[in-house]
Amino acid sequence: MEVHAQIDQVEFRRVSERLDRLVRDTDDLTPAMRAVSEYLLYRAETSFENESAPDGAPWAPLSPATIRERRRSGKDGPILQRDRRLFNSLDTDHGRDFAATGTNLVYASTQQFGRRSDGVEVIPARPFLGVARRDGDEITDIVARYLER
Repeated sequence: MEVHAQIDQVEFRRVSERLDRLVRDTDDLTPAMRAVSEYLLYRAETSFENESAPDGAPWAPLSPATIRERRRSGKDGPILQRDRRLFNSLDTDHGRDFAATGTNLVYASTQQFGRRSDGVEVIPARPFLGVARRDGDEITDIVARYLER
């Protein structure tokens, strides 16, 4: 049995160059990770705007005591945005193989995860950081677009 193969040299060279670039680019994904961290920041900011978790679940409403305290202090406003300190502390970081968005405020974890005392919820969780299913798809697309260029 005889097999004949014809190779288009121009196409072969183009594919070879693209594969070489793909190998080189995957060694340092910094540009893609920068875009991912910026997307994660956008999603965290959206959580504040919508008063909802990254998956769209609404945050627990403010307690009547918190509403009274805010009115008394003259600092009424959206949930977790009385003085916008937490919102304004959001920041990004990225490198060749990671992307992150977060905050350095100590009390942020209480807002993200809530707080319990003696088994009773004292402060409900109001997650603003995270990756929902739709975010995973978008992050995958960001990296794929970077690799395809």
